[in-house]
Amino acid sequence: MTAVTRVRTMKAAIFYGEKDIRVEERPIPEPLPEEVLIRVRSAGICGSDLLGYNGIGSWQPPRGVGIEQGHELAGEIVELGSSVTGLSVGQRVAVQPEHLISCGSCRECSNGLPHLCRHLGLLHGTRQSSHGFSQYDTCVATNVWPIPDTVSFDSAALADCYGVAVHAIHRVGSVSGKLVAVIGCGTIGLSIGQTARALGSGRVVMIGDQANEARHLIVKTHESVAWCSVTRDGRGTVGAPLVWLPALPLTWGREVPLQVAAHESP
Repeated sequence: MTAVTRVRTMKAAIFYGEKDIRVEERPIPEPLPEEVLIRVRSAGICGSDLLGYNGIGSWQPPRGVGIEQGHELAGEIVELGSSVTGLSVGQRVAVQPEHLISCGSCRECSNGLPHLCRHLGLLHGTRQSSHGFSQYDTCVATNVWPIPDTVSFDSAALADCYGVAVHAIHRVGSVSGKLVAVIGCGTIGLSIGQTARALGSGRVVMIGDQANEARHLIVKTHESVAWCSVTRDGRGTVGAPLVWLPALPLTWGREVPLQVAAHESP
């Protein structure tokens, strides 16, 4: 194992349940042979973290049990497991969430569908999770991706979100010069809108009930991004310019998953 001098404990934000987060001293984890130890430099707050904080759904630990969370993170490697190659201490990295670890050998993994892995999130039979809200975290080396100095830690912490966006655009096909409609203006939807623009789309239409976030995207990107606000009771108001979209009436008044569509023209 390649080791560095380090303190034995770290600070971690421990989640005990709805709105109960405590900063505690925890032991710094020791990396297994196939893992690296990362000093966390930035961590994002996922929508699932907010659900737990607001007491919504099943995102709660057992009563009286505190858990480490934070699966959107970036940092620098401070220690290598004994079998890790191709990475080095001091390297700046983005981390793919450990609950997405795949085995690489099941039928789904062999068919290029690691997100459907039969052993998803398991390492040596133990359920894994990332701990970006702690000062240090271990991660399997295969889920660690080096980043250049030109990418900030804050940006790299969102790499998983933009990975989803790139994957969505690839599934649609070429968006160059096309009208792209994104239904859903949450973090992933906005990431897809930005990615579509970066890949040369003609116009991006953001459709959802979070108009402020969509407007912010327009200001920060290009004037060829339009937004369409759809209220949950089925009545829609349109922000300039109005773009005709045949699928839009099908979404009014319903809970809609994020969708992406690209067309040659409106």
